[in-house]
Amino acid sequence: MRKLRESIRNDPQKYEEQKRKERERYYGRKKAGKIKGIHEMGNRDQRKVRKSWRERSKKYCLKKKCNKKLEDNTPSTNPVPGPSRDNTICRRPQLEVGKRKRRKNTQHLKNEMNKLKKQLQNAMTRIGKYRQKLHRLKKNNRNSPRKKVSRLLTGNTVSPIVRKKLLFSEVIAAQIKENFNKGKHHINKRRIATSVSGKIVKKYRYLHYMKKILSKRTLEPRRNLKEKMQAKKSIEAMKVLVSNFLQEDESSRLCPGKKDTVTLKKCKQQKRLLNDSLEKLHKKFLHHYPQCKSSYSVFCKLRPFWVLIPKARDLDTCLCITHENMALIIAALKRKGIIKENTPDEVCKALCCEGAYFREDCLIRSCNDCQ
Repeated sequence: MRKLRESIRNDPQKYEEQKRKERERYYGRKKAGKIKGIHEMGNRDQRKVRKSWRERSKKYCLKKKCNKKLEDNTPSTNPVPGPSRDNTICRRPQLEVGKRKRRKNTQHLKNEMNKLKKQLQNAMTRIGKYRQKLHRLKKNNRNSPRKKVSRLLTGNTVSPIVRKKLLFSEVIAAQIKENFNKGKHHINKRRIATSVSGKIVKKYRYLHYMKKILSKRTLEPRRNLKEKMQAKKSIEAMKVLVSNFLQEDESSRLCPGKKDTVTLKKCKQQKRLLNDSLEKLHKKFLHHYPQCKSSYSVFCKLRPFWVLIPKARDLDTCLCITHENMALIIAALKRKGIIKENTPDEVCKALCCEGAYFREDCLIRSCNDCQ
């Protein structure tokens, strides 16, 4: 490409043709509005263009001046009579000043960098010295088995055999702890814990001492696959019982709305609202299923996701005036301290026979026992 341009410049006809094409291209772009004149620009663009013009003009004048001085100070090939003049070259004084400043700043930065490197090396040396000192202090202050035995028997006179047996027990405990800490995997640690904890340790009640040496998690007995499967089956059976109990009409009511649905993991179910609190339903569940020893937290956890605790916005129906007034009266009597019961059901249980769950004779007050 460079050779092609050089050949075009050397040929006058080709050079004129190229300049003509450039002029046509320039006027075409200007006519299309791609190139704007100085009067068509905004104030900011005008200032920017004029500034570039001034810089180019200044650069051109400086170059022209230097070339003129160079021509004036360059001797001709033919000797000219007259006083000889020294050959001088046009140089800018600002350039020399800038070079001196740059050399000075570079040297200053190099000195600063060498100083910081030396400080860093000294700091690393001090850190290594103190690290080694700390390691030696920890190593010397570590309680060895012999030191533990000596501290334990301070002021007591025992036979050498007893001292040796005490030292042997401390050595074995230290070795077990070291091997346990070196074990990388949990399986290796559990093997060590299993080998040193058994029936004899439990018989003499030294398992708590082993927990100080080993971790508590490794000493806990692991359930086999059969026990896990049985526990899983019992939980599944209890989950079915809790789900069926909470979906009964006595425990919850079905929402009739078309949009009253709940979806979880692509499983869509119709909403059911509880008729009572979970605490009371848990007691009722234990009364109906005495074989299930379920805690309150497990009962709440096994509640189906579509059986919800009712809120104020979910109550879109009116309550019975008679029953609601009775509940309000009992709540007021409870606040005043006249009775101990909170709900009408508790009042009925307190008035009726024990064990008879709302028997008709008791409710109409014709029972001879609770009359």
